[in-house]
Amino acid sequence: DRKNFNGGYGPDNRMFVPEGDYTLVARLGQATAEVPVSVKAGQATEASVILNAGVLAIAAPGAYRIDIRTVKNISGDQKDMSGNYGTEHQETLPPGDYEVVVTYEGRDEKKIAKATVSADKRTEITVE
Repeated sequence: DRKNFNGGYGPDNRMFVPEGDYTLVARLGQATAEVPVSVKAGQATEASVILNAGVLAIAAPGAYRIDIRTVKNISGDQKDMSGNYGTEHQETLPPGDYEVVVTYEGRDEKKIAKATVSADKRTEITVE
């Protein structure tokens, strides 16, 4: 049973909390990381989080919508990760293999492309 404290944005975010043990949760895009933090009364505590994430940047000329989903797992399930209307989309994701689905307005046809995201890397693909 966790008690939540809302934080802020940016690398220099500060929070004032009572003494105790906490789990710091950092999120960027679809990537999340957690690190335990112990806070002592009257002392500043610094915490660093390694997100272990990469960026997937997609260009799809003429697209109506671009969606990113995981590849099917062993059970055949897929998870929708992110989507955007337009011809470009960029998302921060955990490392792994993804499927990019491009939809075109007024057409039943969808184009599907595969992409692999690596930690600390930017992957750029064009779907035409």
